[in-house]
Amino acid sequence: NPEVFRAASAGNLSFFEEDSNCNLLEVTPEKNTVLHVALQFNQLEVAEKIVSLSPSLVSQKNSKDNTPLHVASRAGCSSIVKLLINEAKKENVEAGGAEQQLLSMVNKNRDTALHVAVRYCNFEVVKVWRDNATTSLLIS
Repeated sequence: NPEVFRAASAGNLSFFEEDSNCNLLEVTPEKNTVLHVALQFNQLEVAEKIVSLSPSLVSQKNSKDNTPLHVASRAGCSSIVKLLINEAKKENVEAGGAEQQLLSMVNKNRDTALHVAVRYCNFEVVKVWRDNATTSLLIS
């Protein structure tokens, strides 16, 4: 259903609030989830709603093995990166180890999302990592 991806890219929050039956697990041909798409367009409110409706999307990889955190780190949106790190912390409490797993995931270039933020000179994102991620993850 392309409607869900159009709504995510356009920041159409009401679409996700009104249509609770929309399939958030659909992927594009590049295996991007609706969360990846929202993040590519820096749609924070939509990303927050998607994460609240389907938290499992936070760790979903696309065809390049980029998680939503990689996408947000590349886009340079520090508030979205903070949202995703905090979601990982919440999952860490519930599932044990989820934060470390998500924050240390690498893409096909063997880059973590922190590497991506540094590569694209997104220093506000790097500061979010420094201030919000578990210290052991930053030095391991």
